[in-house]
Parts: sequence; structure tokens; C-alpha cells
Amino acid sequence: MLDSINVRFQLKKSYPPDEIGHFRAFVDIMLRAIKHDILMIWFGSSDKSHRFRADAEDEWKKEPTGIAHGISSGQWERQVKLPAPSQAGQEDESKTASASSERDSASSEADEDEKDKRELVQTGGGSEVGMDSVPSIVVHYSHDDPLIRFRPRLQLHDLEDCMFMPVLNRSLAEKLHSIQVFANGYKLADIGPNDFQIDDSSYKPTVPDVFTPDELADPWVRIRPANMSSTFHLRFTSTTPKRMYEHEEMRDTPAPKTV
Repeated sequence: MLDSINVRFQLKKSYPPDEIGHFRAFVDIMLRAIKHDILMIWFGSSDKSHRFRADAEDEWKKEPTGIAHGISSGQWERQVKLPAPSQAGQEDESKTASASSERDSASSEADEDEKDKRELVQTGGGSEVGMDSVPSIVVHYSHDDPLIRFRPRLQLHDLEDCMFMPVLNRSLAEKLHSIQVFANGYKLADIGPNDFQIDDSSYKPTVPDVFTPDELADPWVRIRPANMSSTFHLRFTSTTPKRMYEHEEMRDTPAPKTV
């Protein structure tokens, strides 16, 4: 079961918070196959502790700018509902509808498809205190249900061969040293300073419109592989995940002492 994904953006040094100021650190993960209606995961963090809080709309606009004053985290999923197998035979019945009804229906469905392509469903968010010094920024996606699992959830192996794209604001990207990806106590990727390049071509991510024009003056950039590939991949078949803690062997209880 996939508990969470944690991505650490390790910086070139420990920066004072005023050198970081406003920041945006996000990750785009595209699964190889739709699992439990999930196709894409988008998660990350920014300054202002209420920026992604659905229960405090516009409250973030009153907060001071900068990583020293608070951090907001958010996560979203692009969910795609696949048709149930029982619906496969309904095509013949639809042929009895009038031509005009079919055109209206097709137009409506096309609109909905476009809406699905644009929109993300928020599945979590939170607030954290600010940082006095900034050696790294960690973003996380929490997937597992707390305490009791009421529904099927992604497995760790569902990340196999997924596409992985870090997206940052330009000034933060220039301070980036390396990127590590963790999940369920395993390191899945370690992207060193020679393994990536900054793509500063025009880019507008599918993220809620909660950034001011002044903040967006420091533009979004994508972090791409240095080998000119379009995106990173998590491939367990070519790189074995590293366990981050020692495996403890089960110990036997000593036999009772005899008198």
C-alpha cells in the first residue's frame, strides 16, 4: 500500500529565509495506467500558510510574503472515471435517439471532457510554520486513508515507470542542488546536480490561481533530465529502490528458567 510520496529539494547551501522569499515547489507525477480513477498527481508547497486552505478562502492575501512566515501545502489528483464493463452494451440503445439529441449530447460530453482535462480535484492540504534557515524544501503527497482503509488505494508498484516532473519558481530552481524521492521508507530516485537542467521555456501549470502577478514575475520553470529526455521516470526494473532503515529480524523469546 502506498502511504505517501515525499520529495526533497536539496539546496546548494542553507539559505537565510529572506534569500528564498516567495517560493513555489511542486511535483507532477503521471501514472503509466489509470488506477482507482487516478491518472495524475500534483502536489507541492508555497509560502503563506493559508494559500491552499479551502476553509480559509482569500485569507492568504493578508499574510506576509516569504518562507519565514509560513508554508502552505496542497495536493491534487486528475481523476478519470472509466466506464463500467456493464455499460459496453449501451451503444446500440443510444442509436435509437434522434440525430439532434445525439449532437447535443456529444457537444455536452465534449465540454465535460475538456473540463476534466483542465481541472484537478484537491485531495488534501495543510499549513506549516515558517523556516529560520532553508537547507532544503520537502513536499509530500499523502495517499493512504487514516486508521482504516475504506477503499482500494494505490500500491507502491503503481509508480513503476511513471513520469516525474519537478516544477519550481526560477529563483528557487537556481539554488537547487539535488532532488530525492521517497515513498514507504524507500528512496526511489536521487537526482544529482549533473543529472538535471532548468527548462525556462514558457509554461503555465494546471494549479489553482492563487498567486499574485508579482509572485508570478518569478516564472515557473520545469526541471528536466540533463540527457535531453523530456521528463524523469521512476523505473524500479532498472534502479532498485533503496531501503532507508535496517530490516529487523524477528527475535525468539527466551525460554522460561527452570528451578
